[in-house]
Amino acid sequence: MALGKQATLKVVITVGLILAIYILFAYLQNIYKAYQIDLQIEGLQDELIVINDENNKLKRSLEYLKTPAFREKSAKEQLNLKREGEEVIILKRPAEAADDGEILTPRKPADLQKLPNHLAWLTYFFGDTLAE
Repeated sequence: MALGKQATLKVVITVGLILAIYILFAYLQNIYKAYQIDLQIEGLQDELIVINDENNKLKRSLEYLKTPAFREKSAKEQLNLKREGEEVIILKRPAEAADDGEILTPRKPADLQKLPNHLAWLTYFFGDTLAE
């Protein structure tokens, strides 16, 4: 009978050990799933912050587009409208100015060498208007 008790004890210990390993495996699997879910939640929260920021920018942009200042600017730029009493000044590009009989000639390096150094630099960056 002692032999039967030992065999029963071995079977009980083996079944208990297998059951403990299964429970431990299931517990670790649940911990891993919870960790993965936490990572996913953090990622979604970061994405939510970015989307909210973008949404706020779009709201501010929409509010600006509804302002009278934007409407006036848009009417002036796209429809070439003006207010009563306003004067519009049209600046011509150098190519257009040359068509009116005005001749634009670049300065020659010899002319720049005659100027003092600081005036040559001013002429280089800002044209003839500041150096003279």
